[in-house]
Amino acid sequence: REAISHDPDWTAAPKGAYKDGVFYIEDMARTRGNPGDVEQFIKATALMDSQLVEIAIEEEGGSGGKMTISHYTRTVLRGYTVVGQRPVGAKPQRARIGSAAAQSGNVKIVCGNDDLIPPAWYRALMAELEAFPLGSHDDQVDGLSLAFALLREDEPAAMATGQSLASPSRSRPSVFGGRRPA
Repeated sequence: REAISHDPDWTAAPKGAYKDGVFYIEDMARTRGNPGDVEQFIKATALMDSQLVEIAIEEEGGSGGKMTISHYTRTVLRGYTVVGQRPVGAKPQRARIGSAAAQSGNVKIVCGNDDLIPPAWYRALMAELEAFPLGSHDDQVDGLSLAFALLREDEPAAMATGQSLASPSRSRPSVFGGRRPA
């Protein structure tokens, strides 16, 4: 029998862009909930961005991953461009792209205000990044790793909220890491 966790995983959706070798993190939306709540969160996030946005969802191996992508494409996100993105390698290995970029000053957090006050999600993201890979959660790290890999593949590309920092042809792939909707 599986134990019930009192600290469940998150579904994380980073927003940002990649331009001229720099990753810009504009937002980190995240939620915890049952599969129905997660579907509503994903749909609400997509609605905020419009159908011009490509949505990338981490695809688990096997037929279950393909079925999840098919479900989201046909039902939850009908009319949106949805792609399944399979992670390759162990989590620490996948996180190296973002880690190397950050160490060389090529990751920027966009505050979105003139006062340079960190956004509300900033502290939770920084705490998770600093604790990785030994922390109790790595869902935001997973989302960012997938986003960094996807954005580097298609340079120039962006995952932004309306006003893209990079190419307007691809304005926001939302990446949903962590616990996968069933």
